[in-house]
Amino acid sequence: MSETVETTGRRGDEGRAAPFKWGFGSAALVVLSAMVMGQVLGKIVERLHQVPGPFGAREWLLVAVLCGFAISLGTYVVLQRGAVARFFRSMYAGVALVVLSLVAVMTGVLVPQITGFEDASERIPSIRDIKTATFDAYVALPDERNSDLAPDQLAQARARANTVLAGLDQDQRDRIWKYREEYQAFRWAEGYFVFHLLRPYGIGMPPAPPLIPRMLEGLERFEKKYGKEERQNREKSMRAAFNGHAVSQAIGASIHAHEKAYRTAFEVATFLDLNRTYKSNWFLTLMVLLCSGVLANTFKGNPATWLSMRKVGYMTVHLGVMTILIGGAISKSLSVRGILQMEIGKAPKGDFWAYNDPKKPRWMPFSLQLDRFARRDWKTLQVEFTDEQFASNPPEYTLWPGRKVDLDFAPDSNGIERPRIRLEVLSLHERARALPSEFSEAKDAGDPYAIGALAEFSLPRTDGARDGDAKVDEETFQLSPLMRERSIFYDPDGKFRLLVHNGGGVAAAQEVARAKDDGRIGLMSMRVGAQGDVEPTVAPIRVGDTLHAPGGYTLEIVRAAPNFALDRNAPHKEVIDPRPLAEQLPSNPAVIVRIRSDADGSVEERPVLEHFDYEAEGLQSNFQHSDLVLNLQWDLWTAPGPERRVLHWDSAAAPILVAPDGSQTALLVGDALALPGTTRITLKRLFDNAHIERRVDLDPGSPVIQGPQFEASFYSSAPTGSRIRVTTDPGTPQEKVQTVDLASAKEGFANTWFPSDKRFYLSYYNNDKTMPFEWRSVLSVWERDADGNPYKKAVGPEHDREIRVNDYFEYRGYRFFQSNADPKVPTYSGIGVVYDPGIPFVLFGMYLTIVGAVLRFIIRPIVESYSRRTQAVQA
Repeated sequence: MSETVETTGRRGDEGRAAPFKWGFGSAALVVLSAMVMGQVLGKIVERLHQVPGPFGAREWLLVAVLCGFAISLGTYVVLQRGAVARFFRSMYAGVALVVLSLVAVMTGVLVPQITGFEDASERIPSIRDIKTATFDAYVALPDERNSDLAPDQLAQARARANTVLAGLDQDQRDRIWKYREEYQAFRWAEGYFVFHLLRPYGIGMPPAPPLIPRMLEGLERFEKKYGKEERQNREKSMRAAFNGHAVSQAIGASIHAHEKAYRTAFEVATFLDLNRTYKSNWFLTLMVLLCSGVLANTFKGNPATWLSMRKVGYMTVHLGVMTILIGGAISKSLSVRGILQMEIGKAPKGDFWAYNDPKKPRWMPFSLQLDRFARRDWKTLQVEFTDEQFASNPPEYTLWPGRKVDLDFAPDSNGIERPRIRLEVLSLHERARALPSEFSEAKDAGDPYAIGALAEFSLPRTDGARDGDAKVDEETFQLSPLMRERSIFYDPDGKFRLLVHNGGGVAAAQEVARAKDDGRIGLMSMRVGAQGDVEPTVAPIRVGDTLHAPGGYTLEIVRAAPNFALDRNAPHKEVIDPRPLAEQLPSNPAVIVRIRSDADGSVEERPVLEHFDYEAEGLQSNFQHSDLVLNLQWDLWTAPGPERRVLHWDSAAAPILVAPDGSQTALLVGDALALPGTTRITLKRLFDNAHIERRVDLDPGSPVIQGPQFEASFYSSAPTGSRIRVTTDPGTPQEKVQTVDLASAKEGFANTWFPSDKRFYLSYYNNDKTMPFEWRSVLSVWERDADGNPYKKAVGPEHDREIRVNDYFEYRGYRFFQSNADPKVPTYSGIGVVYDPGIPFVLFGMYLTIVGAVLRFIIRPIVESYSRRTQAVQA
């Protein structure tokens, strides 16, 4: 027997079997089995939790199974605690746990997670009781619950869905709709990933066709005005999107060819909870096993040595890891995220939308009020040329002190291309004041401060505005026939619109006044990245029009919305004004466009807003047909609206007011215009060529908004300003240098500047079409006293209650941060809410891990080295 023992090594000196030696494969198999068991038991617990009423026989049987398993597992762990400890202390078990944890985390990244997966209660519903043929037919239909669809298209989508889903009850319809939404998102994400995975570094991608001569000619002209850098930027963006349409079609074809495989993969991911990895029971089981392994390896050996210099670092690191895992488990069970919709001036709110879903309200044990809110947008300059009109928007230059921009290139006497315009930013200011400009008739045509024909009007003030101690009874404004955005006054009461017209004679003014009410609402520009367009195709549009866009698309103008708005209580749902277009004020013009691909027949509905640039916001890629770029220019004069009037004057005749029927009313300066409605406009002055003394007061003492420190000036509503040095014909005998002060206010032409030759003009503004560089809110906390009356809780000064995107305000375990804002609603602030009691444990665990690493790899070697040197000296 002893000889056998020596040979096999399977028995000890006392004849007992030696402990089982774990290998990587056997350890991984045990961990996987435990994960499967944890998933099954978790499903049972979830099913019991979802039972609406008292338990029946089946539910009590499941309870008995759970209790029996828990007792058996507990008994086994107690009786076999030595074997269990040896398993977790095995190197192979530790490696298996680490490897499987890494695989699990990668799974959560590579497998698309379902919408709202952070909500532990969110699930993909089962559709096993619905025929496969029904789902296959339904998945190809447009979303009949898409609130962005026009009413007629929504009705058509519902009719088609009702035909396919005939015979299903409402519960089945809700389940198949949710299943389809998640499957389509999964299918596209995985299809996109697989398509690019099989084509590393672009190998095998559809080849990009060369730029056609029309594109190159457009780029050349663009370069002449805006320089090589801007031309390169345009060309790079063109080439980056050049293949977008072809690639999207290739991905779609690949998905369609392997539809069965994607459906199977989705079902597997759903069955195993791979698409909600971090909230799954198997992931929780794996984390419990990992924590148990760390625990078993931490507290072993003689307790007296646990805090010795040799092991203190080791112990601290292990305690840190365990604390992190415990914090993660707490977060999984108790955390909730959401958004709090707040407005300045509104009463305190104690409820928020959990997981950004208005159907999941949650209540905090206190309330918040929005005391301050502001956003700071990028200071931007735009240059437009009057002698070269591009259909696409000119570049936008984000400003910083010292920036130089060269423009309008032409060859010099040596044939070298040189700029004829140079702009340099001398300074930026957070506060500026646009004082009323002084106007007079220019003395000669070469006046450098002449801006052409101009009409000045006055309106009575009814808001009690004051200038110092004096009450302001009227406000003035100017209209210029040379500037599209300044040529029309639109009555705020919606009773008339007034256009100014200079020169060309009375007949020309009558022709303008007789604009046809043919339903034309503006211009639609269409540019396709796959076509490489520099200048988009521009076409006039009416509701109901069908356009053939570049790239093989057909557009239908479904509906116009002069004041496009979304319902805050139902994200992505438009608030539709039922009034006729002519009665709606165009404060936020938009059109709803139906886009159909001529290649595959796919249909997309898209709102196109005049004052919102999807490309600049980085949202263009979210569209189904993302390579098709659409922009709207709403025509205030031709679009359906109130009565039209034209004010005409020139140097040869007195001013007249022209009505649509051609009738004329003579005017004198100082007369009130005979216009419909109650708005009273008085003609103050007329100029054939106005000399302007622009008065912009830049505040040099206003602090530059930067850094996380609290600054009350951040919340100022004053315009910002910039000082620009404009050099024309630099480096030549004709060089001319001017310093221009601009403010982000339209009053007194403070945001616009023309040179004397009117060849170009500058426009300065705060660019609210893109993400702001900063936005902040100041919150106050409200509690209730013993009688239930609300009172403001003292929780510190404003700088302690200010939040930014990455700076939180924390109170009673809730953390608040800046989430979103709407530049068109300056009093609104979207506040992100996070309640996660596991975060302190995770942070503490991270600190422990860092301290343990320092103790183990820095402090311990120093102490041991010092001890050895001391012993050597004593010896």
